[in-house]
Formats: sequence, C-alpha cells, structure tokens
Amino acid sequence: RNQNKPRPTAAMLDTLSLRCGVALRVWPEVEPASVAQTVAFAVGTAVSFVALVVVNVLGSTGAIGVGTNADLSRKYPTPVTPAGYAFSIWGLIFLLQAVWTVTLCVAAVLAVRAARSGAVAAEPAALSARGAAAALGWWLCAAWWFESLWTFAFNYDVIWLSLSLMYGAHGTLLVAALRAYAAASRAAKDDGAGLLTALVSPAAARAPYGAPPTRVDALKRIGVAAVTVVPTGVNVGWVTVAAVVNTFIVVTRYAGTPGAYGAP
Repeated sequence: RNQNKPRPTAAMLDTLSLRCGVALRVWPEVEPASVAQTVAFAVGTAVSFVALVVVNVLGSTGAIGVGTNADLSRKYPTPVTPAGYAFSIWGLIFLLQAVWTVTLCVAAVLAVRAARSGAVAAEPAALSARGAAAALGWWLCAAWWFESLWTFAFNYDVIWLSLSLMYGAHGTLLVAALRAYAAASRAAKDDGAGLLTALVSPAAARAPYGAPPTRVDALKRIGVAAVTVVPTGVNVGWVTVAAVVNTFIVVTRYAGTPGAYGAP
C-alpha cells in the first residue's frame, strides 16, 4: 500500500536543498523566463562566452599584455600557486560552459518557435531551461566579463586591479551557482517529492508544471540542472582557488617579497 510513497532519502535531499536556499536568501523565487527574456539571456550568454574564450586565448599566447599568464605567475611565485598542469582545468570549465551556452540558445530557439506556433504550454525540460536562464540571468554573464577583464589586468601587470576583478568574478559566480542550484531544486516545491523521487519512483511525484510524471521528464529536468549547476559549480570552485592565489600574488608584488621585481 506504500508503493507510491516518496522515498525518504530523495524527498529529504530535495526538501533540504530548497530550505537551504530559502534560509540563505541569496536568490529570490525565480519564475521561468519569458520568451523575450530567454532570447536576451541566450544572446548575452553567447556573446559573453565567446568574448571570454577569445580573451583567454589572447592572454595565454601573449598577444595582449607584457607576458602570458604563465609568465606573470612565474614572476610572482607564491606558496599556494598550483602546478602548471592544474591550469588545464580551464579546458573542462570552457567545455562545460559551452554546453550550457548551447543549451540556452537551443531553449531560446524552441521558445520562439513555440510562441510563433501559438503553443501555450511547454514541456517540463523547456520550462526548466527557461527557469535556469532566469536564475542565472546576467550574473553568469557578469562573472565572465569580470574574468575577461581580469586577464587584461593580470597580463598587463596591474596586480591590484586583477585582485579586485578576481573577487568580482568570484562573487558573481557564487551567486550564479547558488541561484542555479535553487532553480534545479525548485521541483522540491513544485512536485512535492522532487526530481530525485520522480526519477526513482515517478508515480510518487506530482506532475511538474502539469506534465506527466515520467522518468523521461525527470531525466530531462535533471539534464538541464546538470548543465547549469555543474559548470557554474566547477567554475566557482576553481575561481575560489584563483582568488586565494591572486591574494598571495598581491602580497608578493607590493610587499617586495622574493621573486617580486627581482627582489632578493
């Protein structure tokens, strides 16, 4: 008789994630973006991502500034500077961010087509993508522009400015990551049982946005959550490390410690 009862672990995880979001109050309750907003977010995200990649390529090849990122890192050695191979994580970060950018652009195209065809309802995955777009909004775009400007400041050896931009990137990325997680956890409020329960026991979950509670719906929504939470989470994790390193570099640069401007 309890076959349709939500599994405690899944329900507890989804409910806990929602309650943590409400308790922290870092983000407001976010409704799915309108069609116009989704298109605007898609265009802004695409432009910001392309700019981020181009600037990073220029910075890593020495096309801008007085040296590459690696050159400046060697100029200001610190006890916490990661090994050179650790910076290859940027390849993974760019790949994950590209997946989200493409996903958002596809969601925008589908939203426009649905609007032109006069469709009123949208499938759960489409609404999830538009919800994620509204959650990330311009926060992620701002973070990417902070990162792009950081490359200019660091490569031109304006270390104090690079630190300010790094903390700007960290702050906006953190908000974006938390908002993305809140949007992904919205099913805990909408479905009653949440995404995890819908995947494990779909009959136990009320239909999200009125759609049939199938495993396919749950997988699609989890997929949308993955391409928002994972990229921003990995990015904010690495930028946290980078902010610490950048802080040590400022000390090295302005305190005249060994390695700074030829200091003994």
